Amino acid sequence: MESFVSLLQAFSELVAPALRFVVWAWPLKVAWMHDGERGVICTLGRVRAWRWPQAERGPGVTLYGPCEELFRVPALNCWVDTPAQTLMTSDGKVVIINAAYQYEVVNVRAAVLLTEKREETLSGILMDQTRQHANELTWKQLLDSENLTRDLCGRVNRRVSKHGLRLLTVMITDWEPHTTQMACDAVDRSVAAFTNGGTDG
Repeated sequence: MESFVSLLQAFSELVAPALRFVVWAWPLKVAWMHDGERGVICTLGRVRAWRWPQAERGPGVTLYGPCEELFRVPALNCWVDTPAQTLMTSDGKVVIINAAYQYEVVNVRAAVLLTEKREETLSGILMDQTRQHANELTWKQLLDSENLTRDLCGRVNRRVSKHGLRLLTVMITDWEPHTTQMACDAVDRSVAAFTNGGTDG
């Protein structure tokens, strides 16, 4: 049985390039995209040059011809979760946060064809801008999602517009004090208690 499965797998790998070529060269192809998707049509590896029908396609039925490919991408209500990162706030607190960012694709050509790893690129920019912005906020202000969204969107969107993206919402999904911060706070409390106790005595 295993040898038969291996034979089928080898056969499928052998005929896959031929099938892809047949699909690519097929005279007329039909694709359907729902409301949250956008796409761009490439002819012979380049974005369709003529103005009509346009290369960028929205929701609905899309027809495209031989030697053309349709690259599609989710465009609305997209989310990226960034890894945990350590931030220092303006009031000297060191915190570890996880954040989620909602974005949308506004230029399919830039987002799909010009940006190889869209979410990795966006994640790096978001983490960098959040880290810089945190230096201007207290830790309580950092946890205010509404104000954080308002302040960060302007800064981030200037950077990500060339990638065809627009940031919509920022949410801190988890946070905790850094272990160093907790140790320093514990020392401060101990010193304050000792000082107050010594003064009272």
